[in-house]
Amino acid sequence: MKVKKLKIGIRRLEEGLKHFAKVAKAIEKGKAVKNERGVYFENLETIRKILTDRRLEVLKAVKDKKPSSVYQLAKFLGRDLKNVN
Repeated sequence: MKVKKLKIGIRRLEEGLKHFAKVAKAIEKGKAVKNERGVYFENLETIRKILTDRRLEVLKAVKDKKPSSVYQLAKFLGRDLKNVN
């Protein structure tokens, strides 16, 4: 399983829109822009609703154990493949 880096953070909607506009202007001018991967939430409460303890356990297992497949990840976690997938 190929592991990719992904930023998870808090960014207010206004900040996200400003960042989007800045990148769009740079692209429009033909400038190179840095390819960023990230998931941003407006506040900590929203993050906690999405990233439950069980989901964080999956992310930690991917980081620490570096499984070669979702099947192997499910085995590491002792969970059903359908639930992990």
